[in-house]
Amino acid sequence: MKAIAKTSQSIMLVDPQTREILTHDKPSVVTWTQFLEARTGKGQIKILASDLPTEASDTEFQKFLAEADGKEDLAVEAYLSTFAEENEKPKPAAKKPAAKKPAAKAED
Repeated sequence: MKAIAKTSQSIMLVDPQTREILTHDKPSVVTWTQFLEARTGKGQIKILASDLPTEASDTEFQKFLAEADGKEDLAVEAYLSTFAEENEKPKPAAKKPAAKKPAAKAED
């Protein structure tokens, strides 16, 4: 799973598994790991978006961030919209349950 995140304090974190870097001044697309999960639990990471598809990349997201003049919310929303078409594929219609036959009435 991938996410868009940044540090919640003026610190830099380097994930030892992926070597991805998180800073306070710039959100990044990162692969979610136990390291990031633990740091989130400690309040050191702010998650801006989660459950991104595996094809999400920081290089592409940084282009959206630059076009949005650093406005994080706008960049995140625009970047997520590029994946919306995949998520909005029509789902198969749910099958209707078979109609039940009325129960026979007992005569008094």
